[in-house]
Amino acid sequence: MQKKLLHVGLFALATTLSTHIYANSPTQELISLTNASHTLDNTINSMVPIYKQRATQMVKQRTGHNPLTAKDLQVVDQLTQSMFNTSQDYLKRMNMLQSIEGVYATYYTDQEIQAYLKFLKSPEGRSIMSKNTQVNAAVEQQVAISITNLAKSVSFQQKIAQDSQSILAQLPTKK
Repeated sequence: MQKKLLHVGLFALATTLSTHIYANSPTQELISLTNASHTLDNTINSMVPIYKQRATQMVKQRTGHNPLTAKDLQVVDQLTQSMFNTSQDYLKRMNMLQSIEGVYATYYTDQEIQAYLKFLKSPEGRSIMSKNTQVNAAVEQQVAISITNLAKSVSFQQKIAQDSQSILAQLPTKK
């Protein structure tokens, strides 16, 4: 009888511990191993130039200054920071990681998630994940260099100028 109670007690303890240790679902574990929160942070940070551009437009419309004054630039920075902080706050309230978990669950079967987790936990998977940030940065840098070189191309500039002219022709001109 004591032996049976000991087994039941150990089973209950093991179940409690495994539930505590593995409380996260496989998709939550996948989010953790793929650094989805880091990717989300990078995406939010990539919005800063867009916010700054919008803030600059707002200040120019408000003041009519071109170029902007030192005070104008200070206000641009404040507006940019406000937009950034507000987007972060809203995204936190929206629980974006939970949304990402839903995306993973939608596109991956349970078996695929388990296989992906197995890979990510392997030496090769850990090695690849540790290099991901560097690889992504190098790819982004290569894309930026290519776009910069493309923008310098005379044929590209001519094509953009032609297209812009024909598109803008739809609008009335300033009187």
